[in-house]
Amino acid sequence: CVVLALRVAPWRDVPLRSEDRRRLLNHSGIPTAATLSRLRRGSSVLQAMTEHPDTATALLVALCSVPNRDSARKIAQELVTQRLAACVSTVPAVESTYWWQGAVETAEELLLVIKTSQDRAQGVMDSVQANHPYDTPELIFLPIRGGLPKYLAWLVDSVGDPA
Repeated sequence: CVVLALRVAPWRDVPLRSEDRRRLLNHSGIPTAATLSRLRRGSSVLQAMTEHPDTATALLVALCSVPNRDSARKIAQELVTQRLAACVSTVPAVESTYWWQGAVETAEELLLVIKTSQDRAQGVMDSVQANHPYDTPELIFLPIRGGLPKYLAWLVDSVGDPA
């Protein structure tokens, strides 16, 4: 499996009061999804994410190409059912050109846009590997650097601990 996980900037640059910093950030200075799930719209961390787009976040978008709609639905259903992703959007009719076994290949694929958290990234990787028909599925993670606070709060709540 080819995986690219981008490191994001430290949360120490987020403008938080010292008591909030101690309460909300882990030892590395990065909030976990569990921490974010307790926050609501208007909180200092969510405000920092939208007001300071250069600030790191524990929320991610993952991109994964699949060969057909059945594979897309299977992977999307598994990720959302297991609360590994808040939402999986399927983009149809993507043409991919890539190197494979020493030759340039072109394939019609679909692209999954997976909204998740850093805490759920390993689960997303495991689920994609278990359910994907390719030997080497594409799966890359990109940080979410900001967004509408209400949407970000929904995303955080949706990938919280399973009930």
